[in-house]
Amino acid sequence: MLIAGLDVAQWLNAGPDQAPNETVAAVFDLWQLRFGQEPIWLGSTAAPGREEPLQDLAARPPLAVARPLLIFGNTYVLVARPTADFTRLNATSAVWLLAPLGLLLTGFVAWIFGFFAKRREHLARLVEEQNRELAESMHHYSLLARQSRVITWEIDVDGLYVAISDMAEPILGYRPDEIVGKLHFYDLCPAETREEFKREGLKLLRAGQPVVDALNASVAKSGQLVWLSSSGIPIRDENGDLQGFWGTDTDVTERKRVEEAMARLAQENQVAANRYAALIRASNSGAWEYDAATQRMWCSPEYFTQLGYEPREFELPAERKTLQALWLDLIHPGDRDAARAHLLSHLENPRQGSYDQRYRMRRKDGSWAWIWSRGQTLTDAAGRPTSMTVGTHVDVTESMRTDEALRENEQKYRMLAEGMKDVVWFMDADTLRFLYVSPSIEKLLGFTPAEISDEPFTAAIAAAQRDGLRERLRARAAEVRAGQLAADTFFTVEAPLVRRDGALVESETICRFWQNQRTGRLEIHGTTRDVTDRRRAEEALRESERKYRTLAEGMKDVVWIVDADTLRYLYVSPSVEKLRGYTPEEVMAGTIADALLPGEIEKLRPVLAQHTREFQEGRLAADAFFTFELRQPCKNGGAVVTEAVARFWRHPQTGRIELHGSTRDVTDRKHAEENYRALFENMVEGFALHEIVCDEQGRPSDYRFLAVNPAFERMVGRKAADIVGKTSREVLPETEPVCVETYGNVALTGNPAFFDNFSPAVGRHFEVTVFRAAPGQFACIFNDVTESRLTENELRESRRQYMALMANLPGMAYRCRNDRDWTMEFVSQGCQDLTGYAPEDLVRNKTVAYADLILPDQREFVWTEWQETLRQRGRFEQEYEIRTRAGETKWVWEQGEGVYDEQGQVLALEGFISDVTARKRAEAEHERLIRAIEQSGESILITDAQGSILYVNPAFTRATGYAREEVLGQNPRLFQSGQHDAEFYRDLWRTLEAGQTWEGQIVNKRKDGALCTEQTSISPVRDAAGQVVNYVAVQRDITQQLRAQEEKETLQTQLTHAQKLESVGRLAGGVAHDFNNMLQAILGYVEMAIEQVPPNQPLHSDLREIQKAAQRSTSLTKQLQAFARKQVAAPIVLDLNEAVENTFSMLRRLIGEEIQLVWKPGRNVGSVKIDPGQLDQLVANLCINARDAIGQSGHITLETSLAKHPPLPIAGEAAGGETGTYALLSVRDDGCGMKPDVIEHIFEPFFTTKPIGKGTGLGLSTVYGIVKQNGGSIHVASAPGKGSAFDVYLPRHARAETDPKPAAAETDGPAAGRHETILLVEDEETILRTTRRILESLGYHVLATDSPQDALRIADDRHGRVDLLLTDVIMSGMNGSELVRHLQQRHPKIRHLFMSGYTANLLAEQGVEANNADFIQKPFSRKTLALKVKEALARA
Repeated sequence: MLIAGLDVAQWLNAGPDQAPNETVAAVFDLWQLRFGQEPIWLGSTAAPGREEPLQDLAARPPLAVARPLLIFGNTYVLVARPTADFTRLNATSAVWLLAPLGLLLTGFVAWIFGFFAKRREHLARLVEEQNRELAESMHHYSLLARQSRVITWEIDVDGLYVAISDMAEPILGYRPDEIVGKLHFYDLCPAETREEFKREGLKLLRAGQPVVDALNASVAKSGQLVWLSSSGIPIRDENGDLQGFWGTDTDVTERKRVEEAMARLAQENQVAANRYAALIRASNSGAWEYDAATQRMWCSPEYFTQLGYEPREFELPAERKTLQALWLDLIHPGDRDAARAHLLSHLENPRQGSYDQRYRMRRKDGSWAWIWSRGQTLTDAAGRPTSMTVGTHVDVTESMRTDEALRENEQKYRMLAEGMKDVVWFMDADTLRFLYVSPSIEKLLGFTPAEISDEPFTAAIAAAQRDGLRERLRARAAEVRAGQLAADTFFTVEAPLVRRDGALVESETICRFWQNQRTGRLEIHGTTRDVTDRRRAEEALRESERKYRTLAEGMKDVVWIVDADTLRYLYVSPSVEKLRGYTPEEVMAGTIADALLPGEIEKLRPVLAQHTREFQEGRLAADAFFTFELRQPCKNGGAVVTEAVARFWRHPQTGRIELHGSTRDVTDRKHAEENYRALFENMVEGFALHEIVCDEQGRPSDYRFLAVNPAFERMVGRKAADIVGKTSREVLPETEPVCVETYGNVALTGNPAFFDNFSPAVGRHFEVTVFRAAPGQFACIFNDVTESRLTENELRESRRQYMALMANLPGMAYRCRNDRDWTMEFVSQGCQDLTGYAPEDLVRNKTVAYADLILPDQREFVWTEWQETLRQRGRFEQEYEIRTRAGETKWVWEQGEGVYDEQGQVLALEGFISDVTARKRAEAEHERLIRAIEQSGESILITDAQGSILYVNPAFTRATGYAREEVLGQNPRLFQSGQHDAEFYRDLWRTLEAGQTWEGQIVNKRKDGALCTEQTSISPVRDAAGQVVNYVAVQRDITQQLRAQEEKETLQTQLTHAQKLESVGRLAGGVAHDFNNMLQAILGYVEMAIEQVPPNQPLHSDLREIQKAAQRSTSLTKQLQAFARKQVAAPIVLDLNEAVENTFSMLRRLIGEEIQLVWKPGRNVGSVKIDPGQLDQLVANLCINARDAIGQSGHITLETSLAKHPPLPIAGEAAGGETGTYALLSVRDDGCGMKPDVIEHIFEPFFTTKPIGKGTGLGLSTVYGIVKQNGGSIHVASAPGKGSAFDVYLPRHARAETDPKPAAAETDGPAAGRHETILLVEDEETILRTTRRILESLGYHVLATDSPQDALRIADDRHGRVDLLLTDVIMSGMNGSELVRHLQQRHPKIRHLFMSGYTANLLAEQGVEANNADFIQKPFSRKTLALKVKEALARA
């Protein structure tokens, strides 16, 4: 059993070894006290079978000693009692002494008393020893209590403190002398609960029951509330009477705060969960979960109900609740593959963002619903994605329809504005500058929208009215802001405008004010139209009215009376003379026929006869006027067009029917009508006049066409004759009732209507304006906006693509405070790529404030712009420069906006920051490119579509020798060399005419007749209509390049070979690292097992074999690392001849006696710097390879010499070295030799020509790795039957150096530790366990962890009391070098030792030199580790 990490059984039996027959006088029992329950016996110091456990604490012997122990909130009691042996020994001894010596009892009384005295003395020593051990335990407990903030105390039966530990002062603020004898346990309780606490506490105290973990509050001396967990046991005298309580108080204030915070958090989580569930129900959203590990899916009831299904329809067994059954089977077939692929992509890469997709799902009624599904993969406590993905499922069918309608309306109104002749504009009410102007402004004033937007609105107003209009607009703006004028009140402004050419244009503007809710800006929206012609017409009309008024006053209209039967004039007013030049008498002398031009009476007579009959029959009322048009001759030979308004009247005296009327000259109006008719016939918009048709209840049921213009005919594809007089049901059967209702409302109420309409019959979109032309009639103007709708759709799609692109741009999303540090509250993961800082570094300015990243000269500007944006409640967009963690300067683009509370106060800033450095550089590069065209080193030639040269750059003139003037206007045939046939040029032109770029090599002729080969690219250039207008040729002279190509191709084969070996080398290095880790675990466990198994056991020899196999495997990893040129080497300067000669005894044993080994040392070969072991391995591998190539007998020659540089690369050589002085080591044999195809692969690992089981394929690859690692090169020459020669070039060292000799290995076993503390950090669990056991077996105290962060915490908890840090180098989160740096910053005295199975070059990248004294290479032995640790601990 463990208590606070202590093995109770081991502790209770931790005394000296006891002989089998030794008598034990006393034992100790350990009990746990539990409040309100029976104590639990935990163990005894009695040997098994020697003493029965004490089953009842109350039954303890009178000599028992009991003291309570409080360990981590649990109360224990240690009970000492004499053993049965002690009692039995005394009793037995007395009997055996009295029986045989009964007669001599008196003589031996003294001896008996002495015996008992000796026994009591023995018991006293035993109790003294146990008390000493108990005192040590109490001392340890005191230290534990101080570390755990535990107060020990003793109170009497009244609750008065009798004793209290020193921990009362740091916890409660009272010294012991301020409490003992002065305060009761309840005096420190808060006043509001003191009486109740006193009553309950005294009740419990006097009951004599133990108290366990009673939570109570106390008031410290400072007034602060302290929460204590109290435990205590009663103290009784020999008679069992209660004397008081002894116990402990544990400071649990912090735990209480954490518990309260956790409770609040749990409550908040529950509230949030309830809110989330309510939100799901209220928003009609479905929720779903998908576990990728089990491939099971769960869906909320709303998931199905919003599709019209009952949830019980999908109540399936758990194994059938799959993605296919609950999701994919319901998705529209056209969306299914995309939906599946999108979800799988998210599950494979959950860190890229949330899952977000829209698709169609089948409702129960068979219809399809648009569903918006969003989700997120959950993460564990370490932030790693789990297999669980959760999300929501919302029906957005109506939303998508609404969005589509809104987009159509937006497009319609924009196209209306841009397609109207009137100018539509928006203006800032404060600056009077245009925010938007429609393109029609150019037709009105001659200025483009961009030009007019650069000037104030009033700049286009005639100077005489400019100031007055400006003041009028500002006054109205003030009224709108003050609420005195509604913002939607329209008003008209009439003012002359100034065209670009200076001409004045009369304009009429209808506008209103509008408050932009997004920007908070007051805007003016209006339309302006040219009313110059209307003004002229109005002026003419006013003049006409003035004339008619004068005419009326002077009876200028001709008033007349005619007899209806004879058509003779009965009266004509004098004004006829002014009208036609005839006097009244002259007119009255004839009939109407005489007053009309020839042919007119024939038209008029039947009309008059018809009206006369109707009047006579009573079908025409006497006050019913009718109008007819007359063309009358004038006395001067001219003619006038007149309009007669007349009515019939029956003379009361004569009974004759007379025609009374007046005639006026309408010649001008007739001309105007003809002009109108021309406009009507030629207007672009379709026009149709209708009359409404109502049913019996007076409700509009149809309408009839009265007139249509040609444009309308073209729109509907029918002639007017087929339309006029017919109803819409006859002409357009697909007319919807809502249209009839709308038209009827206009015709009956006079309220105009404006709407968009799509006609399926003609497949066109129309903007329709409807107004009442007369009671019961309405007119429609149809504007064909089909093309604009298509353009709108294209713009919308372009916008969608743009938004999708923006959503995937890398960058940093943030939320920050509006302070000058821009204190970040949230930063997305893109922060790392953008700034080099992790998100947590920026949040709350933990490492750096974002403001400090902005370059100082731009920081104030960004702050000012942000504040101005917030003041206007607009959107912030700005570009500026920052400096990253690595010191790099980047351009960033920031877009954001403020978050406001209900009072308009800024709560935070939210936005997105992206890296635009590349764009900035590209812009600069683009500018440089434009400037550099003329300075381009490549020839550039531009022709027109017919091939005439329009432009050449200076590089072209230099390359061809022609001056620019000599080639302009010429055809490129001028440069033809005759090296290409006609088919070559036909193929070239076929490519260009197909609109493609032609690329290839052309041999051209220079002006001096020399030929040159040019790499040429010719591209067609098209205009906006897609027609080819130019050809651009870019040429580069590659004559010299082609000459160098053959040399390049010669070297390419060798380069490819070297790269392949390098790639395989990297693989070999990685395999060696993983193998080293496995070998470390094997060697560690085997060494520990060997030490625990006696040498005479069979298992000992088996373990030795495993150890040898592992050590041989270690050699194999060294060979892999050697091939990879990444093994940990210790190069020294040595004499090459001497080093090779020292290997001869070994070589002779390796190659055997049948093969003759010849040694030819060269003179003045000098020294090389290389690891001696590597040199031995190099020579041995080459000689063994030669031995295997020879077979039974032959010669192997080793020779050294001096070489200036390695030979040029030839077939079979791996790679050439750098030029310099080299020591040459040659190994030659007269064996079977090699073919060229074998030579190409001999340095590849695991390539061998030997039979299976006869070679590893690593010998020569290891040689290659050693040579390359030491800066040399190797050359191979061989041919079948000719033997082989391997020449190794090693850089020659100018002088010998004195290298340190390796320290002599100790022979007396591993050095034992002196209980030093070692902090062990290793993320490989197996190596962590084995290394820990090795170090503990060496006598060290080991603190082991697999996390660098935990290592820092452990060191801090021990206040730096760590003697040595033993750490792996490469670990996740923080490498070993960084761990050492952080640890030494906090605790400079801690020494360190690195360990790793990685190769030297990778360790160097981590800041660790593998050859340093503070490094040990995996795998290592127990002895090696002991020596390294001892050396590390010995360092100052």
